[in-house]
Amino acid sequence: MKQFAAAFLALALLAALFGASLSSAPVQAAGTLTYTGEITPTNTADDYPISLAAGQTITIQLDCAPGSLLDPIVEVYSSAMVGLDSNDDGGAPCINYNSSYLVFTAPATDTYIIRARTWGPLTGAYILTITGDFIIGDSATCAPVPLPAGSVVGTFITEAVADWSPGKQTEPPVTFAAGKTAWVTGVDASASYYQIAYGCDCLWVPVEAMGPNYDAVWNGTPLPTRTAGACAKPAFSAPAAPSPVAPPPQPTPSLT
Repeated sequence: MKQFAAAFLALALLAALFGASLSSAPVQAAGTLTYTGEITPTNTADDYPISLAAGQTITIQLDCAPGSLLDPIVEVYSSAMVGLDSNDDGGAPCINYNSSYLVFTAPATDTYIIRARTWGPLTGAYILTITGDFIIGDSATCAPVPLPAGSVVGTFITEAVADWSPGKQTEPPVTFAAGKTAWVTGVDASASYYQIAYGCDCLWVPVEAMGPNYDAVWNGTPLPTRTAGACAKPAFSAPAAPSPVAPPPQPTPSLT
């Protein structure tokens, strides 16, 4: 029902250079996620896990899809399903009601649940947009890609849409903004694409999209030109939509 519909931008992965696992490294993504879904009499809420570090802020917008009679409500829960924040009518008008808009700052590092639901018996399709710094899903369930010796952190010098295999674009597209950084592990056989470590998977980007990182750690270290081996994890294609978490019983509100 739910579809992972639009891009999120950029990872910066920090780990030891030689053979290190990324499992203990901080991972940060910055960008926008868009999900679509539908609230029905039998599907009263959809939940989306987003991992945030303490102090990170996201904006959450829950809109009615065109023609939808939904009265959107967005809620934020901790991983222990403690309600932390919500909004009902803070967004743009729908057909009969307003959409929901919420700015949320994480009080602690945790995997938060973004819940899309409706007010009362009203049903219909929705569009959920999450913007800010986040990690998709629960990072604790992710086994990140080990870095081979000689991997180097590079910088995107232009915006790039990543490929799951050289010449085969990710679907939905994963876009990296200029100025973001990522670990580079090598090049493909044609030396036309860099292989980058992307959390739990490997992606490929054109070599012209990346250059050395001139921060105080890397000081312009040249990016590796060796032929990259097979990724230690299955190649990225399209992440599965998160499974809904059953909402707690809620009283039926009055619409008067």
